[in-house]
Amino acid sequence: MQKMIPAVTLILLALAPMSASRANETSELRQQILKQSRQLQELQQRLDELESKQKQQSEQMEKEVSEAVRDKQLSAFPDSLRWAEKEKR
Repeated sequence: MQKMIPAVTLILLALAPMSASRANETSELRQQILKQSRQLQELQQRLDELESKQKQQSEQMEKEVSEAVRDKQLSAFPDSLRWAEKEKR
């Protein structure tokens, strides 16, 4: 039993640096995960902003096209029938 105590002590001493290095590695991995999580949140926010901007541009373009079509249709009517178009609205 007394011979086992130094052997166990040597094993524990040998594992202690490995344990410390693993703790350090784990800490580094956690930091990387946190950094990547922040980057993902920033990218998601940027994507949301771009989608919102794209939606606004699409709505504006649709409005402009609709107005252009309406103006084109009004100009296609002869002057004698323009009053009917105004009544329709």
